[in-house]
Amino acid sequence: PGKYLLVSLVMLLVQFFFSLPGYAWDYFYLLNASNHWMMLSYICRIVGQIVMLPFTLAWAQSFRLLLDYPSMSAVGALRKSWQLMRGHKGRLFVLQLSFLPLEIAAIFTMGIGYLWLSPYMNMTYTLFYLDLMNPQEA
Repeated sequence: PGKYLLVSLVMLLVQFFFSLPGYAWDYFYLLNASNHWMMLSYICRIVGQIVMLPFTLAWAQSFRLLLDYPSMSAVGALRKSWQLMRGHKGRLFVLQLSFLPLEIAAIFTMGIGYLWLSPYMNMTYTLFYLDLMNPQEA
């Protein structure tokens, strides 16, 4: 479990780092209650998410790599995931976007739709990982 926690911690710290400017503008909004601070906060959050996206896509396979290779270290899994996803981040991003209509539909069912959607998404991401690991068989 320590390796999984370390990978999660690295991802959390990267997420926090790119969200920090938005939090700073939120603080200024709380001090002054001016709408332009709130707009700057939203802009910083959107830019932070866009800049953070390549990191999250590059490290998306880290947990599956740790499951496949139990002797691999957390840093090794992050590096291997980074190498594995080189040239495939766009494919994963489009795959994630393809689930957006289904997620909206699941929200309209008050979350009950996630009972079917979550396993479907996890299986699809697992098949994406298997495709990355065995490209000659595809």
